Amino acid sequence: MTLVRFRVRTSKLLSATVLALASVGVGAAAAGSLRPGAVESASPNRVLDTRAGLGANGNRNKVAPGVVLNLPISAAAAAGATSVVVNITATEADGPGWVKAWPCGTRTPPTSVLNFAPGRTTANAVVVQLGQGAICLSTYAPVHLVADVSGWFTGTTDFTGTAPNRITDTREANEPLRSGGPLQGGAERRIRVGGTAGVPP
Repeated sequence: MTLVRFRVRTSKLLSATVLALASVGVGAAAAGSLRPGAVESASPNRVLDTRAGLGANGNRNKVAPGVVLNLPISAAAAAGATSVVVNITATEADGPGWVKAWPCGTRTPPTSVLNFAPGRTTANAVVVQLGQGAICLSTYAPVHLVADVSGWFTGTTDFTGTAPNRITDTREANEPLRSGGPLQGGAERRIRVGGTAGVPP
């Protein structure tokens, strides 16, 4: 695996990209605040493909509800990584559902990182903190999962991790989650992040 270390000149672009990712157990630093050497980029490396029997469960079965996949990320762990960037793909689902990802050895979070539906292949890039050198995955409905690692973070002070916490849900009838009801096309909706869910003001 060829590794390329990001320098200061690329940190703004990288941190902006991280801000667009769904993060699990790790928070994104402000643009340009990553210190040199905090991020390792790798050629995308497939660490899980349940269709081919690659990865945590070692067979070709779909991931069933109630099953927790413990997925070691050995290269990142060996590099002293604190968290990894993983592209998670759900395909060939038996029904609508979600995928959760979290650091192994910690509680299963109440929030998902990916929602899927039958007949569609859906992917999402997430930042997941490593727990015991691995990340854990679970799903709501039987589905094949694919995971590709594209990099990791080695800094211990560049990010502040928080437990996944829902800060808005337009379906909710009560504030503060309701946030004004369903979103309308072209409308702007501002959602407060600072000072909520463990995020500093």
